[in-house]
Amino acid sequence: MVVALVQDDTGFIPGGTLTDDVTMGAVCTARNLLLYGIAGDKNSGTVTIDGGAFALPINLRSTDVSLILGVKESNGTEQVIPCTVGSNGNGSNLWCGEFQDPDSPGVWRECGSATNNSNGTNVLQWSSGTTAAITGDGLAIAVFSVDSVNVVPVPSYTNGFTSILIPSSGGNQAALWVAGAYVTRGQTVETTLDRDPGGGGGATADQMSGAVYVFSRAPVVPPQVVGSYGSFR
Repeated sequence: MVVALVQDDTGFIPGGTLTDDVTMGAVCTARNLLLYGIAGDKNSGTVTIDGGAFALPINLRSTDVSLILGVKESNGTEQVIPCTVGSNGNGSNLWCGEFQDPDSPGVWRECGSATNNSNGTNVLQWSSGTTAAITGDGLAIAVFSVDSVNVVPVPSYTNGFTSILIPSSGGNQAALWVAGAYVTRGQTVETTLDRDPGGGGGATADQMSGAVYVFSRAPVVPPQVVGSYGSFR
């Protein structure tokens, strides 16, 4: 079982609108899994991705920042994938990743998740929250939203997570950070994003929300043959 990122891309909802999209570099492949992250500036209200085709296992709101992660199995037609927020659309950053597991034809499954919503304080470090013991080996994707974009230092993550997305600097928008790690059945999963490792790097403390989502493809169990066999001659 090796879940791998096939392709990813980003989008941005500018001021004066509540809708934009992520345009992938190529049409997605049927039965691959799509993850769609949104960092919303303030409370994003009701969010729909691709007309409601994505489930929203991570769906956090606060006065200062929102964090959403949508999940969908590809039907093989997605390339321009729209997103609509209910309010405060200006400054929402979007990301979509397409994942595959060529070693298994089984169904995609959630193995665990955790969230850690903003409490309104200005911080440079924030945890994703810690899952219960996960139900299978898989890939953990951590997402973080920050109420401002300031990426002077290179960020760091704990517990073996490596960066997938570092936002570009910009004003009047919420930043989206994405990282991943392979994890094993039975462990609890957590990572902490440090936007200013070592201190003094110039990052701005601000409100943050975090979450982690663990997924894999279920292994296919071979059918068992019931019966007796005669001896070979």
